[in-house]
Amino acid sequence: MNTFIAILRGINVSGKKIIKMDVLTKLLEELRLENVTTYVQSGNAVFSTNLTDIKEIGDLIHDKIVESLSFEVPVLISIIKKIKKIIENNPFLKDLSIDKEFLYYTFLANKPEEINTEKLKVRKLKMDNILLLMMSFICIILLVTEKQN
Repeated sequence: MNTFIAILRGINVSGKKIIKMDVLTKLLEELRLENVTTYVQSGNAVFSTNLTDIKEIGDLIHDKIVESLSFEVPVLISIIKKIKKIIENNPFLKDLSIDKEFLYYTFLANKPEEINTEKLKVRKLKMDNILLLMMSFICIILLVTEKQN
């Protein structure tokens, strides 16, 4: 049995696309996903299943939400080992002077068609650190040490 994480995008923001975590848990359990655990109202859920196809799992969850709640939600699925690897390989963690509470991770389902590297360089000058990790999806790690404008 494999352990996965589902990251639901754009739920519980500004009172739109509300999914209570107990409802999300029930929906995932109805799909026969096991050991379902959710995190606050984030839309993140960890679960186990014998299924192995990430796209199939994402489509199942997406379709169940549409069927049950009548709205679309982008769903990003990853095997939990991959998320742990991203966190373990985060170079910011090696710097003992960094407060780990100021590290933010975000994941993109697909590599952007085009990355404006000049814009990233300008942004990097305004922010302390931005790290792009290219894997099967992209993880952007932000280290924010002061309030950004």
